[in-house]
Amino acid sequence: MSFLKSLRVSCPDDEYPFSMPSIRALEEGMQLHPKVTFLVGENGMGKSTLLEGIADKWGFSEESGNRAKTPGLTNYFTRLAPEMTLSREPGMRPMDGFFLRAESFFNFATEMDELEKEPFCGNGYFSYGGKSLHEQSHGESFFSLFLHRFDGHGLYLLDEPEATIYEFSEEGVREVSYRDSQPFEVTNRFLRDPEGMVKRLLED
Repeated sequence: MSFLKSLRVSCPDDEYPFSMPSIRALEEGMQLHPKVTFLVGENGMGKSTLLEGIADKWGFSEESGNRAKTPGLTNYFTRLAPEMTLSREPGMRPMDGFFLRAESFFNFATEMDELEKEPFCGNGYFSYGGKSLHEQSHGESFFSLFLHRFDGHGLYLLDEPEATIYEFSEEGVREVSYRDSQPFEVTNRFLRDPEGMVKRLLED
């Protein structure tokens, strides 16, 4: 389901972040996939800068989490947000949303612990696996977030989530690195020998 259709950036000067080639290229606009769009590239190319700008423009908290301010107001925390235009599908409004910023996820978890102590705010852990995110391992906390907090029909922005990968097979379930996962291995083999892989698939 598509909520964010495209984006465009106006670059008013040559100062950061508008000095970055990737950001300047967005003056031409960028179309986003109806379901999932991945931003990849070397460090320092502007991926996190762009995600933070989108999150800021959409109204998410700077640290991580849900919306913390009314979209459209001028209390931006990035220079990029006020120069950004986001285009939505007509009539499509997300019912949920979350901005995950790996660098500040610890601060978000701490804030959740503080909110849990407040009167009438109990059971906030329900959306995060039923217990404090600090009582879970790094991988478990992200996995709990994905399983219990992301329930669809929303806009989810994930900046370097580093989530644990669990591979399910006939041998059971095991934690694997990205490069050791079956999808990576199969894709890598196909890219090295596409003709051979197609031939073997047709023979099978």
